[in-house]
Amino acid sequence: MLAPSYPAASAITEQPSYQTSLSETTGWLVFSPTTPVSTGVVFYPGGKVQPEAYAPLAETISQTLNATVIIVPMPLNLAVLGASRGEEVPDAFPSIQHWFIGGHSLGGTMAASRVYKHPERWDGLVLLASYPQDSHDLSQLDLPVISIIGDRDGLINQDTWRASLQRLPATAQRGVIPGGNHAGFADYGPQEQDNFAGISPEQQRAMTAEFLADWLSEESHSSP
Repeated sequence: MLAPSYPAASAITEQPSYQTSLSETTGWLVFSPTTPVSTGVVFYPGGKVQPEAYAPLAETISQTLNATVIIVPMPLNLAVLGASRGEEVPDAFPSIQHWFIGGHSLGGTMAASRVYKHPERWDGLVLLASYPQDSHDLSQLDLPVISIIGDRDGLINQDTWRASLQRLPATAQRGVIPGGNHAGFADYGPQEQDNFAGISPEQQRAMTAEFLADWLSEESHSSP
């Protein structure tokens, strides 16, 4: 995914009941309510996209889910070069009980690779315009998974995406955002080969967060 850089200063906002921070040692972008939370989401950016471009999405998810969201930067902005980096995050937040990992495009594929290798470390997987590698079959895992895509995504073939669902658990949820495209999950501007969206990026991010909230609510009610 080739995309221009996104300025962090315009992406991150401060609110009285909400806080953001940048770890100087790890580079993590952390979005969290000021009140204690029990859920954390580790997020991998798409290929060649600066992590700050996902700040609006992370903020929306954090507020909607009442969760801490951590965007993990990658070497050369390529998650394939740092796929294991997210595994360090939970230890830094010992008060958080439930951890999910996910990402956008290449970031989601690499997040799926961590679930494939260490499913016991995670409580669920979030895929945005993404799917596991052919060699990473997750279909036998007893793990909550959600896969979300925009119906105007120009980089992922819809048939390919639907076929990829066979590599996910039978209980995996799917979400299709009407009018959503590939770049609309983040805020880095138009992307080559992507289709024009029928909705705004803000609407796409809000619908993404709503999908996740409904999914987590359903999972919590189905858990013993």
